[in-house]
Amino acid sequence: MRNNIQISKSLFSDAYRLIHCLEVQDLDKHTKNVLKTVTEQFNGKLDTLAKREQFTKYKTAEPNNDKRELYRLEYLKSIGLHKDWKTKKEISHH
Repeated sequence: MRNNIQISKSLFSDAYRLIHCLEVQDLDKHTKNVLKTVTEQFNGKLDTLAKREQFTKYKTAEPNNDKRELYRLEYLKSIGLHKDWKTKKEISHH
Protein backbone atom coordinates (compact mmCIF):
# COMPACT_ATOMS: atom_id res chain seq x y z
CA MET A 1 0.00 0.00 0.00
CA ARG A 2 1.34 3.38 -1.00
CA ASN A 3 0.98 6.34 1.28
CA ASN A 4 0.89 9.64 -0.55
CA ILE A 5 1.42 13.17 0.68
CA GLN A 6 0.70 16.48 -0.95
CA ILE A 7 3.33 19.14 -1.37
CA SER A 8 3.21 22.58 -2.93
CA LYS A 9 4.15 23.05 -6.57
CA SER A 10 7.06 25.27 -5.54
CA LEU A 11 8.47 22.60 -3.23
CA PHE A 12 8.03 19.98 -5.94
CA SER A 13 9.88 22.24 -8.42
CA ASP A 14 12.67 22.95 -5.94
CA ALA A 15 13.13 19.25 -5.16
CA TYR A 16 13.16 18.41 -8.87
CA ARG A 17 15.86 21.01 -9.53
CA LEU A 18 17.87 19.72 -6.57
CA ILE A 19 17.70 16.16 -7.91
CA HIS A 20 19.07 17.30 -11.25
CA CYS A 21 21.87 19.19 -9.52
CA LEU A 22 22.86 15.99 -7.72
CA GLU A 23 23.21 14.14 -11.04
CA VAL A 24 26.49 15.94 -11.75
CA GLN A 25 27.96 15.13 -8.33
CA ASP A 26 30.37 12.29 -7.66
CA LEU A 27 28.10 9.92 -5.72
CA ASP A 28 28.60 6.41 -4.38
CA LYS A 29 26.81 3.52 -6.14
CA HIS A 30 23.97 3.25 -3.62
CA THR A 31 23.24 6.98 -3.73
CA LYS A 32 23.30 6.89 -7.55
CA ASN A 33 20.71 4.09 -7.50
CA VAL A 34 18.52 6.03 -5.07
CA LEU A 35 18.88 9.15 -7.22
CA LYS A 36 17.92 7.16 -10.35
CA THR A 37 14.80 5.80 -8.64
CA VAL A 38 13.77 9.21 -7.33
CA THR A 39 14.37 10.83 -10.74
CA GLU A 40 12.20 8.20 -12.42
CA GLN A 41 9.45 8.81 -9.86
CA PHE A 42 9.61 12.58 -10.37
CA ASN A 43 9.53 12.20 -14.15
CA GLY A 44 6.52 9.90 -13.86
CA LYS A 45 4.76 12.43 -11.65
CA LEU A 46 5.50 15.23 -14.12
CA ASP A 47 4.01 13.13 -16.94
CA THR A 48 0.91 12.47 -14.84
CA LEU A 49 0.54 16.16 -14.01
CA ALA A 50 0.83 17.13 -17.69
CA LYS A 51 -1.80 14.56 -18.68
CA ARG A 52 -4.13 15.76 -15.93
CA GLU A 53 -3.71 19.35 -17.07
CA GLN A 54 -4.55 18.39 -20.67
CA PHE A 55 -7.60 16.41 -19.51
CA THR A 56 -8.80 19.35 -17.39
CA LYS A 57 -8.46 21.76 -20.34
CA TYR A 58 -10.50 19.37 -22.49
CA LYS A 59 -13.25 18.82 -19.93
CA THR A 60 -13.58 22.49 -18.94
CA ALA A 61 -13.59 23.97 -22.46
CA GLU A 62 -16.88 25.22 -23.84
CA PRO A 63 -18.91 22.45 -25.50
CA ASN A 64 -18.91 22.58 -29.31
CA ASN A 65 -15.76 24.69 -29.22
CA ASP A 66 -12.82 24.11 -31.58
CA LYS A 67 -10.41 24.41 -28.65
CA ARG A 68 -12.23 21.63 -26.83
CA GLU A 69 -11.58 19.28 -29.73
CA LEU A 70 -7.94 20.40 -29.89
CA TYR A 71 -7.55 19.74 -26.16
CA ARG A 72 -9.25 16.35 -26.57
CA LEU A 73 -6.80 15.39 -29.30
CA GLU A 74 -3.82 16.55 -27.23
CA TYR A 75 -5.04 14.54 -24.26
CA LEU A 76 -5.64 11.39 -26.32
CA LYS A 77 -2.16 11.70 -27.84
CA SER A 78 -0.60 12.09 -24.38
CA ILE A 79 -2.15 8.85 -23.16
CA GLY A 80 -1.51 6.93 -26.36
CA LEU A 81 -5.05 6.64 -27.72
CA HIS A 82 -6.03 7.12 -31.36
CA LYS A 83 -7.52 10.50 -32.24
CA ASP A 84 -10.84 8.87 -33.21
CA TRP A 85 -11.32 7.19 -29.83
CA LYS A 86 -14.56 8.17 -28.09
CA THR A 87 -16.18 7.23 -24.80
CA LYS A 88 -19.53 5.42 -24.77
CA LYS A 89 -21.11 8.67 -23.58
CA GLU A 90 -19.57 10.62 -26.48
CA ILE A 91 -20.78 8.00 -28.97
CA SER A 92 -24.35 8.07 -27.62
CA HIS A 93 -24.52 11.86 -27.97
CA HIS A 94 -23.70 11.82 -31.68
